[in-house]
Amino acid sequence: MITDTVQQPGKITMLQIGIALFLGCFFFGSILSNFIWQDTAWWIGSAGDIDWQQILADGEQRERFFGQVLILRGIPWIILQIFLFISWGRWVFAGWYGWLGVSGGMVTGAFWNRNGLAGIGQVLGFCFPQMLVYSVAYFGLLLLLVAWQKLRKERRNAVVMHRNRNGKTLAVFVFLLLCNTGIYTMGIWLELVVNPWVATFSMQLPIK
Repeated sequence: MITDTVQQPGKITMLQIGIALFLGCFFFGSILSNFIWQDTAWWIGSAGDIDWQQILADGEQRERFFGQVLILRGIPWIILQIFLFISWGRWVFAGWYGWLGVSGGMVTGAFWNRNGLAGIGQVLGFCFPQMLVYSVAYFGLLLLLVAWQKLRKERRNAVVMHRNRNGKTLAVFVFLLLCNTGIYTMGIWLELVVNPWVATFSMQLPIK
């Protein structure tokens, strides 16, 4: 079922749309922050430096940061899980992947605008290693979205043809969905526990 979502020659899938939206919006956000909203980009870069230094130095700020990560990462994931099962949920997915691209491009462009190559190193430090795990989870979510649309169509056809529904396929789908959520949860753990050490090193990079 999952492999069928990738091997569809001549047909544009939601997986391809999601990747294209993210990359296109990422470069668009970078262009905005470097050529149109330069003052805003400078402010974002400055605020990011200050906020992260406060988080690393202040235990109370760090606890507040943990709560913000749980909210900002957990709530969107739960919402996407819900819209996964809705027929027009793919539009919500498209909007979310576009927003991820624009926001990521804006932040990257802001740090580039403010600190040059060191700013790129800082962004990588802020994103490693959790973003690698998040990327796998979001990639898997797109696959599951396409797979669910195919599974729902097959189950609808089974009702029309008065055939028994394939419960094993649904069970496999639920299992993969839970595994993918586990991967995403691992990303949250990495962001809370491992990333502060990496970010501390990236903040020490020499500024242009």
